[in-house]
Amino acid sequence: MVVTGRHRQEIKRALAAKITNFVIFAVAWVPSAISSSAPPWNAEVQLVFDQALDETTMPDDSFETLIPFLHQWFQTSDERAEHAAGKKLSVEDLLESPPSNRGLLYCIQGRVQEIRAMRSPHQEMEEWFIRLSSGEPLALYVPAGQIEVAAGAHVEVNALFYKILKARAMDGQIRRYPVFLGGRVELREDAASNQMKWQRMDVLMLLGFMLLLAMVLVGVMLLARRQLPSERRKVVPMVDGAVDLPDDPAEALHELRSRAGGDQM
Repeated sequence: MVVTGRHRQEIKRALAAKITNFVIFAVAWVPSAISSSAPPWNAEVQLVFDQALDETTMPDDSFETLIPFLHQWFQTSDERAEHAAGKKLSVEDLLESPPSNRGLLYCIQGRVQEIRAMRSPHQEMEEWFIRLSSGEPLALYVPAGQIEVAAGAHVEVNALFYKILKARAMDGQIRRYPVFLGGRVELREDAASNQMKWQRMDVLMLLGFMLLLAMVLVGVMLLARRQLPSERRKVVPMVDGAVDLPDDPAEALHELRSRAGGDQM
């Protein structure tokens, strides 16, 4: 069989297409294989992020498209997965330039302010409001079925920046908040809670030491009391009843003297 120049070009094109498809597959697969905390990435997901509109309400059409992706991320991530090192979180940068940060991975660490269950048809999602250590608030949307935490708990989560939300705050003012879409939320203990734990342990140790000291003192007192010699007590007999004496004072005095003398004999 004679291979013409045209056939050679077609073979090269087919081989180049296969190589291109392999590279695309490898690029999409490697990040999730390296760390289970990173999202399963593809070009379609990035396109949905790019189509998100800032300063609009939540949920929106793009959010509904991303829900299956978020559930897949949540189900495939390890409960104890290490958080991927993403871009440094700066709320100011996000508010100033949302398009250039859209779809980037961040590791969010902060305290839970409120958790809300979303209404149908998004009941499989939850809305979390997180306050960063810098004091700046943000909105986080994650699949339901997360850990049960109370307000004030310190959490950590990998999340993708989605858009800017414009809403009315509790003080009545219209404010702008960064919105993130995340996978698995993990509970974390910060330095303040650890310090409080150590302080409670110090108090308990001090109370235990004081109790032990009191028990030792009581034991010493009991031992010293047992070693002291017992004192003999003299029993003074008491005369029961009244003594009959003569009515005459002189005779009564004589009677008392005679009785006293009789007792001394």
